[in-house]
Amino acid sequence: MKWFYLGLIGLLIVYASHVTGCGQTASDSTTTTTSTTSTTLAFSISSSAFSNNGNIPTIYANTDVTGGMNTSIPLSWSSPPSGVVKYALSIIDTSASNFGHWLVVNMPSDTTSLAAGASSSGMPSGSTQITNEFMTAGYGGPEPSHADAAHNY
Repeated sequence: MKWFYLGLIGLLIVYASHVTGCGQTASDSTTTTTSTTSTTLAFSISSSAFSNNGNIPTIYANTDVTGGMNTSIPLSWSSPPSGVVKYALSIIDTSASNFGHWLVVNMPSDTTSLAAGASSSGMPSGSTQITNEFMTAGYGGPEPSHADAAHNY
């Protein structure tokens, strides 16, 4: 099996073992181009809740933030390479020593999106949410202090 990690808010793709060669070039934080030995594939991940490099709306922040509801962000992805076996998702705050906000493994290969709030209800069958840095399984929204500059996810 081949493993590729795509983006800071990214998906890890598990390829069938017949795929050979790999390379990856990130064009921005939500779109990544992955190359195999003979084909270039455009694989991207995005959220309908905010634009690339935009602010994450308060509803998706942790409950310690005024107005935060700790609702997991909606995500969708498109143009996966052929041979995907499973997906894994990670949302990492690189501005806070790589703080893990959401880690999911074993999402079926036919999964193409997660709705807002999926972490608490509506994860794909067979997927597993891993314990995050808040020491809970599932999504843990951002909660940077007011003194902090913007954080990158």
